[in-house]
Amino acid sequence: MNFSNIQQKNIPGLSFYGDVTDKAIDNLESSFQDLFFQSEDYELISFERQLFEEKNTKTILVKMPAAVQKISHKLPFYRAVLQEELDSENLKKVKTIRYYVDMNRVFFVQIIFEMN
Repeated sequence: MNFSNIQQKNIPGLSFYGDVTDKAIDNLESSFQDLFFQSEDYELISFERQLFEEKNTKTILVKMPAAVQKISHKLPFYRAVLQEELDSENLKKVKTIRYYVDMNRVFFVQIIFEMN
């Protein structure tokens, strides 16, 4: 993956597909403190990703696996993508989660968050 300007809403080479709702982001953030939350389904998967960091903000662009595209509840996927940030206590607040699609109908997820 080698996209430019992944921190912006309009990413060259990808079409914007939609935003994740604020309620879903709130649910994701509340799950960070839930000791019983399980993301075992995605624990061993390494995702194809690209990073951009600027001041206290970090952007992750992740290629969504085809199996994840088929399920409606993607909270475990978001958690798995952010697990490294959670483990290092680097994540402060998720600002936005957006979906993108390329011309081959491959989906990507952009997660922008504030860092500690």
